[in-house]
Amino acid sequence: MAASPPEVIVRAVGWLIPPAAREATLGDLHEISGGTAAFLGAAFVTIPFVVWSRVLRTSDAVVRLMEAMTLYTSFVLAGRWLEPAILYDPSGFARLAIPPGVVLLTLMLADAYSDPKKRPPLRPIFGPVLGMALAYASQAATGSWALPHILLWYAGGMGIVLVSTLRMTIPPIADRPQLARIPAHWQKLDLEGFHGLARPLIIVAIVVLILLSRFLTNHLK
Repeated sequence: MAASPPEVIVRAVGWLIPPAAREATLGDLHEISGGTAAFLGAAFVTIPFVVWSRVLRTSDAVVRLMEAMTLYTSFVLAGRWLEPAILYDPSGFARLAIPPGVVLLTLMLADAYSDPKKRPPLRPIFGPVLGMALAYASQAATGSWALPHILLWYAGGMGIVLVSTLRMTIPPIADRPQLARIPAHWQKLDLEGFHGLARPLIIVAIVVLILLSRFLTNHLK
């Protein structure tokens, strides 16, 4: 019988697993024979699927779209006020979408790794602040697509306030008290992660484009 992996390795692997699925996943990994190498190999293959499963379980499609629209609108408005020239750049709107994308990805992972047994009062603020910090850091890797620092600071501050308020008003799925684990009617329609999200995304994209085009027509003449 192969020896069990060292405790330090088990703890390190456990740290990579979302808390809600940690105990069950580690139990399954311990059942794999073959020693430390087999344990690490199984963990390498299993953990991404566990994380993705938690992302789907903790992501409300409607709220994610609201967060994305809020963040992107913050950057577009800050660009209009502080750096109007960026809106005339052919790649300007794509550049403005990079930080919101980083923040949204961070929020998805933060919610997936949240511990359902712990609900610190500052959790709604932690995700947006961490996401914006990573968005600032990621600008160094975007080269010529990096945004001006003043735009990042103002848009980031606006985005943090608005998204934090949104998350306080509509908490992440893991933080919502549910009676008999039965969600509200509108949540029943959208709590299946991102499956079948193509149509809502197209509708939201059309609405955003219409609003932005009207905004630009009225203010950029």
